[in-house]
Amino acid sequence: MDKRLARLVMAVVVILAGSATLAQAQQFDSYCAQISEQDKFASDGYPLTDAGSILRQDRANYHRFGRPDDLDQTDVTFASSKARSAIPAMLDAGNTDPYVLDAIVNDYPFVCMDVYARSIDAYIIDPVGDAGDDSGPAFPFNGRWDCEVAIFTFDAYTYNNGEEDLPIQDIQENSDGSYTLFFAGDYFITVGDFTATTMTWLSGESGDSFSCTLLEP
Repeated sequence: MDKRLARLVMAVVVILAGSATLAQAQQFDSYCAQISEQDKFASDGYPLTDAGSILRQDRANYHRFGRPDDLDQTDVTFASSKARSAIPAMLDAGNTDPYVLDAIVNDYPFVCMDVYARSIDAYIIDPVGDAGDDSGPAFPFNGRWDCEVAIFTFDAYTYNNGEEDLPIQDIQENSDGSYTLFFAGDYFITVGDFTATTMTWLSGESGDSFSCTLLEP
């Protein structure tokens, strides 16, 4: 093989390797779930003793058996049995802290998953409010809002932008009375200027701002 051809082959290999790395790094989905006793037993009643199998059963309880826990959130990845079967291997391929894996097996944490092409990263957060309370505490942004471009819906756990549910990972109250809501992938929004029936919505990514009007429940 002459030197020019060898350099061309090497360049193609580097490009393909870079593309694979990029695909792995891209986040495809995220959701949070309350791990409960029912998630720790397989459908035939056999006890589950590893985190990956427990997370797989949690999604089976959500999608197949229709028995989600109160704080469980939806996902767009694991609706099929085939997709759920990949959860243990994807968790093994990710960067989840061992203490999170231990907590999934031995405790009942509220755990969030960042889903990538071939891996899952899991982490634990403290849900705002009490388990079983669908709305959580009465933040001023809770409710359904007409925000010019779409109907936005908020509670203490989830923001729906009119197309999909986005799990809220953290809520920060600011000195001016506004709230910044943080989501997966470093995305965040700020809502503020509250009255009884209005608020403003600001994207931390695009800088877009909308005036929102509270709708009747």
